[in-house]
Amino acid sequence: MSNPYAPPDPDRPRPPMPPPVLPAAQPSPPPPDPTAALQARRLVTTTFVLVLASLVIRLLPAPWSATSVVFALVGLVVAARAMLVGRRARADRATLFAASVLVFAAGSGLMIGTASLVLLPAEVEYQRCQVGAVTVSGKHACTQAYDDAVAALQKRLTGPSLGR
Repeated sequence: MSNPYAPPDPDRPRPPMPPPVLPAAQPSPPPPDPTAALQARRLVTTTFVLVLASLVIRLLPAPWSATSVVFALVGLVVAARAMLVGRRARADRATLFAASVLVFAAGSGLMIGTASLVLLPAEVEYQRCQVGAVTVSGKHACTQAYDDAVAALQKRLTGPSLGR
């Protein structure tokens, strides 16, 4: 038996070495489209302004606050478009992340605004009552009337309960 630790015999023929296998060339992804990426960033900025406008308008008195739903809806559409344009243009991650966050924000604003439309008549009446109330007990009566209107609306939407 030969010594496995001995140096190889130089006279002994060696088996032929197989040719080196080169890795297959992976097709490189096409480069990002800079004009479409810029358009996606502009759409993200527009969406941010629309969502911010929706939040500010929501703070206005009752009839005007209902228009926040329109701003939120337009913001949701523009944010979804920004995501699509950004994905097609292979925009940077920050742009895509901002667009996805704005989709969530605009969608939340749309849901909240739509839910508040149901309470719009009671809210308008409450604001009229608050403007006309001079005393603390008058303002308390306005609050009580608003709470009663909300409870009645809730009962009407949920229907009769089984236990009552």
